[in-house]
Amino acid sequence: MPRIFTRLLKERSSEIDEEDFQYRKRFLNIVFIIGFLLPVYCVIEALFRGDSWNFIILGIVEVLVALCFLASKLLKPRGTEILISFILLVYPIGYIWGSFAPGNYQLYILILLIMPAIFDTLVRASQYRFWLAYVLFFASVPILSFFAGYPSMWFRDFPTRTIAIIHLVFIILWVLRNITSNQLMNYADEITGGIIRDKGTGLSTIVMFRRSFIPGKEYFMALVSIGNFRELSTLFGYSITGDLLSSAASRLKAAASDLDAQVFRLRGHDLGFVKRLDDGNSVKDLAPRLLRYLAWPFSLRGKEIELSYRLGYTIVSDGNAEKALDEAYEALGAAERDGLDLAGYEPAWNKMREAEFATTDLMTLSRNVTEGTLAIFYQPIVALSSGKIAWNEALVRFQGTGKELEEPSRIMKLASTTGHWAAIEDFMFYKAAEKARSDTGPVSINIALRDLDREAFRDSIEFGAREAREKNSTVILEILEGDFGLLTPSRNSIIRDLRKAGCLIAIDDFGMGYSNYSRLMAMPVDIVKFDSSLMLNARGSKAEMALLKSIVRFCFDIGALTVAEGLENEGLVEFAIDLNFDFGQGYYWSKPVPETQIHRAERSPLLVSKFVRFDGQT
Repeated sequence: MPRIFTRLLKERSSEIDEEDFQYRKRFLNIVFIIGFLLPVYCVIEALFRGDSWNFIILGIVEVLVALCFLASKLLKPRGTEILISFILLVYPIGYIWGSFAPGNYQLYILILLIMPAIFDTLVRASQYRFWLAYVLFFASVPILSFFAGYPSMWFRDFPTRTIAIIHLVFIILWVLRNITSNQLMNYADEITGGIIRDKGTGLSTIVMFRRSFIPGKEYFMALVSIGNFRELSTLFGYSITGDLLSSAASRLKAAASDLDAQVFRLRGHDLGFVKRLDDGNSVKDLAPRLLRYLAWPFSLRGKEIELSYRLGYTIVSDGNAEKALDEAYEALGAAERDGLDLAGYEPAWNKMREAEFATTDLMTLSRNVTEGTLAIFYQPIVALSSGKIAWNEALVRFQGTGKELEEPSRIMKLASTTGHWAAIEDFMFYKAAEKARSDTGPVSINIALRDLDREAFRDSIEFGAREAREKNSTVILEILEGDFGLLTPSRNSIIRDLRKAGCLIAIDDFGMGYSNYSRLMAMPVDIVKFDSSLMLNARGSKAEMALLKSIVRFCFDIGALTVAEGLENEGLVEFAIDLNFDFGQGYYWSKPVPETQIHRAERSPLLVSKFVRFDGQT
């Protein structure tokens, strides 16, 4: 027997299925809860009966359960597996002790009846038979001992008929749990089989298709469609669709067998064909050869019917299954449009599509600038200490082809190469300055360092900033951190002059580029806006959290206010507060809204403290 136990412990400490282990570990916690409560029941019964002789034993049991529970929290998976084996070994022995020792008040009945659930859940499948024999042996001991002249508490507390019924219930419970477990496993196997293999055609599904490509290896991938599928379905009824697919699948299987390829059931009634290419394969020969394999009549209700097929194919070398599928669908669409049996994907199509997108974007950009359909939205920045809005950020939106408003990232990149950038920046600043000197409070706006080279733009900033100062407000210029490589001494001097005129200077998206402390010292900075990625990374790493906290502290030491961007829920807001950020921005408070719905800013003491530093600042 000791050798068997040693082998079981070694098996438990070898391969551990993580998901199965986590499930059994959670169930183990339930076993510990039961282990805590059972002695409590005995203590309560003993107090009512004035019987306290077994308190010491029950106390020892509670201590052992507590130690095992603590060990389960501290041990690694393999150690926990050994602990589970120990509990399974001891549990039936505890049942025997309860069956023969007085003062347990029929508790052994409960221990017996919950035994099937505990063992059926904690025992691994490979060891199930051994543990079943082990449990049945100990469960039968109190019965066998009666015939040996040593009756257990069972025969002192119950008549023989009751004992037989309870043990019959014990066996039934175990059988029912076993049947249920097997049935669930069958269901799981059936569901899993349906995921990886299509029942109708017997082909592998799209799940397996996505795993069939190895990056760096070259493959021929063809999408096969039955060209007259709809016509035949309409003529003979949709009940034959399964027969049509099965026939096409059998043809493809034969082709795959001869060509050493794989076949898949993909979306709808489309089938996929994948062959790894080598030096002896020619793509131009493969596609026509595949069509020839498919060109056989199909017998339907006593009639010979010719199925027509179309192929769209592509070459896959990067292992990207989704991209391959999209390219093959595009090639299949080209074959259908041109009335061809097959067509191969042309990489030039991508360039044409990109050119179409670029043309559309250029037309959108030109129309917005010439027709004045640009829109300015505003998103509030909130003081974390009070929850009040400190200022609003101006964000441009473009009117798309469908009159919907689009975010600017793609179109602004195009504007920088077409000469439209300056007109957009002038319009944005005009609108932002107008709001800043109104009763809505301070407004921030993104500018590029190259905009400072335009004298007219600098004059507009100085004029707008001075007017805003007269209204106890300000304009905040947000400069992207990625622009720091373009910071020249002359531009730095201009920034200082604008700061004297009444502007506040902010670094936007700090953390997106090569962030370091020296960047914060490269020019006069009033506000540092931290990119949302820094917050998300810090939540998952103690090291990154400590680094972020130190940068926030450094900003405080140099007199720069800090803003945490991308705060979308209460948890992120609380995290930003814990990191000592001054302000927050994100969907938790508001999405960007049109200027008619702008949130009025209140005077923030932190922001107001910056106003007194304008004059005399060098």
